[in-house]
Amino acid sequence: MLELCKENLKMKFKILTTGLGQTNCQLITTKPVTIILNRPKGDTAIFNISINSYQICEKKDIKYLGIILDNKPNWKPHIAKLTTQISKSCGRLSKN
Repeated sequence: MLELCKENLKMKFKILTTGLGQTNCQLITTKPVTIILNRPKGDTAIFNISINSYQICEKKDIKYLGIILDNKPNWKPHIAKLTTQISKSCGRLSKN
């Protein structure tokens, strides 16, 4: 299943880069990462793929549009980050 996903991703990426090249646009590839949601228990395969010399690595969590998403569909990393930010803000406000 993982190999099928990799091949499908390679094909879609090739179509995307070809289309962008024809329109003189570029794909920004400074931090290409992926997360896999709802992995079956016991699945420890590492998803690292290289497409056109771009390395796409799997991460446990990523920040997307200001929200921290993790590979388990819960909000723990995002809530932890918000809790830290709110605590710092409250600390600054109480000093004034």
